[in-house]
Amino acid sequence: MRTWKLALACLLVFSAFVGIAFLPGTQAKVIKAGVVFDPHRVNLDSQMPPEVIAIIKLIGPYDVNQIDPSTILMEGYLPPLWTDIRTLITDEGEEELRLVAGFDGSGVEAILWAKIYHLGITTPNPHAPAKIGLDIAGNLLPEYDGTAFEGTGDLKCIIPLNNPPPP
Repeated sequence: MRTWKLALACLLVFSAFVGIAFLPGTQAKVIKAGVVFDPHRVNLDSQMPPEVIAIIKLIGPYDVNQIDPSTILMEGYLPPLWTDIRTLITDEGEEELRLVAGFDGSGVEAILWAKIYHLGITTPNPHAPAKIGLDIAGNLLPEYDGTAFEGTGDLKCIIPLNNPPPP
């Protein structure tokens, strides 16, 4: 009879550990954002533009006026030189608000080269640009709970065949 109680107690303890281990954790909510770059294509064999502009749109019921500009980062470490809220005309002819952020061209170039080496692009095609995804992330203002947002935009890069900079 004692063995039965001991086995039941061990089974209950084991069930509790398994239940805790497989409980879904609470995940922080992250708002999705659409990101488009201007220029959308760069040639790494020539002079990089002084600025690369990211045009950000929040997906869902959120407004770009709710974004805290001081939290915006490209690839987790490059802050914008400036930000602005602008009204843009969509392809359908409707007006929509976008957050526009200008990033330092040389900083973006360094990120692109790091990604090119990380992706292992060793024999670039000079006739077709490589599509490199750049992440933009930040948070909403504290009065909107500071919820995080993130989005990825593609920048097309023409990679030179000769003399790429060192990684």
